[in-house]
Amino acid sequence: MNQHSCRCDSSPDLIDNDPVTPSYDFDNPIYLAEEEDEEDCELPGELVRLLKQEEKVIQPHEEQIEVVNLGTDEAKKEVKIGAALEESVKSRMVALLKEYIVLQ
Repeated sequence: MNQHSCRCDSSPDLIDNDPVTPSYDFDNPIYLAEEEDEEDCELPGELVRLLKQEEKVIQPHEEQIEVVNLGTDEAKKEVKIGAALEESVKSRMVALLKEYIVLQ
């Protein structure tokens, strides 16, 4: 005869099947919790750079200009040239523009 014996071990259960019930502190919700040293938090360098860039207001490009009269006091012919030009370059530019006007 074929003997099968059913043997039940009384060893402790290695897998705990009891559900774990978390404990909640409803008097102090998470969103009201205070974080320590919140002001001392350091941001990554890339994030700091992006925040500074976001703060900047985009302005139109403005170049310093100088108004030069190429004509006479009675017949003004004003042109605007860059004020940052060196004096020698500026004088040559004015001479060239006056020459151009004469040829017209």
